Amino acid sequence: MPDRQFVHYATAAYESDGSSSYEPLPLAGRWTWEFEGDSFTKAVAEHSTEYRPNGTTEAHARGVNKGAVMTAFEEARTTALKVCSQIPYLRPLDSTV
Repeated sequence: MPDRQFVHYATAAYESDGSSSYEPLPLAGRWTWEFEGDSFTKAVAEHSTEYRPNGTTEAHARGVNKGAVMTAFEEARTTALKVCSQIPYLRPLDSTV
């Protein structure tokens, strides 16, 4: 039988100017199975920041400990806000090259 774990998660997204793309949703959670690679984890908390070609920066956190996920989410949001204006997709093309 596949392993199953209750995972807490949170997501936020920011525009290149640092404004919110949408109001961050409250921390949520659900049971996940180990074959759900994008959702399942046994980590207490982990976070990531992803840059999208449309110019948004997304902050993600997930894990099995609700308090640790909330802390990781704040770290992810801080990182996203620091670098959202530095997304390479938004640099204008140099027409002289």
